[in-house]
This record gives sequence, structure tokens and C-alpha cells, in this order.
Amino acid sequence: MDGERTYPPLKKRRISEQRFKLEYNAEWPTITRSKLDDFHAYCMLCKTDFSVRHGGRHDVEKHIRTAKHTSYKAAVEATRPIAGFFTVDSDTSVINAEVLAVDFLVEHNIPIAVADHIGPLVKKMFPDSKIAGKYGSGRTKSSAIVGALAKEDASVITEAMRTAPYSLATDGSTDYGDCKLYPLVVKYFDRGLGRVLTVLLSLPECHEASTGQNIFKLIDNELEKRSISWDNCMSFGADNAMVMQGLKAGTAGYINKKNSAVYVLGCPCHLIHLAAEKAAAQLPVSIEELLVDIYFYLDKSSKRKQGLKKFQDLCGVEMRKIVKHVSTRWLSLDKCIARLLQQWPALLQYFESEKSGHSSKDKTTQSSS
Repeated sequence: MDGERTYPPLKKRRISEQRFKLEYNAEWPTITRSKLDDFHAYCMLCKTDFSVRHGGRHDVEKHIRTAKHTSYKAAVEATRPIAGFFTVDSDTSVINAEVLAVDFLVEHNIPIAVADHIGPLVKKMFPDSKIAGKYGSGRTKSSAIVGALAKEDASVITEAMRTAPYSLATDGSTDYGDCKLYPLVVKYFDRGLGRVLTVLLSLPECHEASTGQNIFKLIDNELEKRSISWDNCMSFGADNAMVMQGLKAGTAGYINKKNSAVYVLGCPCHLIHLAAEKAAAQLPVSIEELLVDIYFYLDKSSKRKQGLKKFQDLCGVEMRKIVKHVSTRWLSLDKCIARLLQQWPALLQYFESEKSGHSSKDKTTQSSS
């Protein structure tokens, strides 16, 4: 319109958007870059993403003053560090005592459950001992110590087998369930002790048929997972079954493919036993039946044992018990025969007196009838 004043159009105000800056993290360590975008920050304390688009540093300060962040910060400051719950004792005398006690249980094949009673016992036995007062290794802790000692021993054995010659031996256990155990026994030279040791390396289970190939795979896997080479193996010992000694399909055959220098040795005790068994079969009396009969004749009768003691004293024979022979434990045969020969003069006199006593009783019975 004429005579009216006109104004130029207003320019739009330019709004600057703030992005996250690393200096925020330097000043507030809990504030980091957000995964949403560059216009957001992330608080590691209260697990929150917030915008810094408009105020930048002012937005961070605003978040720090919020009730949520303040409460989380107070809770963290009041929390005790986890390291404060544990005290480090430089005195290892109690630990040494607990390890020695566990080592004693294992060495003498005593149940780990006994560990529950060792602590109270030593405290009563040594009430003035500081070590006994702090002793606290029950079955749970003792089991953990056994595991730690086993790992340490296994690492020592493994290292020796990696760097020096060794010998292997195994034999299948009695079938139990759907698996069979094959204890892997190792003989090696311990440089620290300066002598040859025979130890149990592992006790793997065979869940497949006990063929020569499967037994070899079981042994090979145990060596492979420990990075032990067959090149250091000097000999392999097992029983005389073809599944072990067979050079084609037996375990020995597969071992020779790995290292042809391995000397495969059968069990001489089995061979001697088989030879002795064949020879004993030609005797007019069964030795095993004789041992069993003599044992059970004396076993449950204190009167007969007292009678035998008189003849042991008379013959000047050491008073020893007659040992029981168990056919499934064929190594007991040697001990039983040795004891029988030792006691033979007294036994011979005793059974002759028993025979004459029974004969006189029979004559008396016949005359009375």
C-alpha cells in the first residue's frame, strides 16, 4: 500500500548442533560415546543414553545432576571392592599342613571323607598350636587340593615325556557297564629326583569295542592332547592277547606304524603262569583245590586252629596263618604255596593225628554196634 513502510524479511537463526567430544570422557570417566549416533552420549554408571545435541557440555552436566545418576553414584561409592573380602596371608604354614594331610590320605588310599574329622582332631591334639587352630580343610577343600596336586603332577610327567624317553603300559579293566577302563602307566626318568619313576598318567574309558585299533586310538588321543610325541617312546607293555600283541590288527601293530623302534613286550608273568598251569595239570593232585580245602578246613574252627598250633610248636615251625587262595587273583597262588611249604611239617603231623583220631573213633563205633 502507498505510504506504508515495508521491512525486509527476517533471516532464520542458525542452530548449531553439538556432537560428542572426547573431552567429556576425560572429565567424566563414566561418560562415553553412544552407539546411537554422534549426537548422544552414554553413561556407564546408570546405563543410559542421553542427547548432547543442544547443550553439549551443559547436557552432560545436567545428566550428572539428575537423581538417577546421583543415586547410582552413591550406591557405587558405598559398595566395598571384592578384593576387600579376601585377606592375603603371607604365612603358608597352614596351607602346607593342609596339603601334607591330603597327601597322606591319598598316599595311604584313605577316603577323603576322613578330612572332615582331621581338623577337629588336630585342634584337640594341639590346642596351643596356631597352625592347628587355623586348620580348616574338610572333604570339599581336600578334594580341591587333590585336583590341584593331580594337575601339577600331570604337568611334570607330561613335560618329562616331551623331553626324554619313556615307556608305556596298559591293560583293560574288568568290563563294567558299557565302557572299559584302560589305565595308562608311564615309566620315565625324573631328573629332579634322579631316579626312574612308574606313575599313572591317565585312566581313559573305551566306549567302543576293545579292538586293537580302538585301544591304540585311546592311547594316541591321550598323548596327542598333551603334545607328547611317539618318537620318545621306547617300549610298550601289555598282556599277551592278540588284540594287544598282534602286528597287523593289534595295538602293537598300530604303534609300530607310529614308531617302528618301539619295543613291544608281553607280560612274562602271564607266560610263566600258563606254563606252570599246564605243568600242574599233570600232577596227581590239584594244587589249587588242596590249598582251598586246607584253608576252609581250618577257617571256621578255633579247635582245629589250636590243634595246629600245638604241632607248629612241636615241629619248631613259625606260627603263621594259612593263606586263602583266590582263583581270580592268580598271583596269590605263589604266596599260598610258599606258606603251605613253610607250614608243611606241622600240617602233615596235624592231619596224620586227625586221621588216626577218626580211625579210632570208627573202630569204637563198630565195636559198640
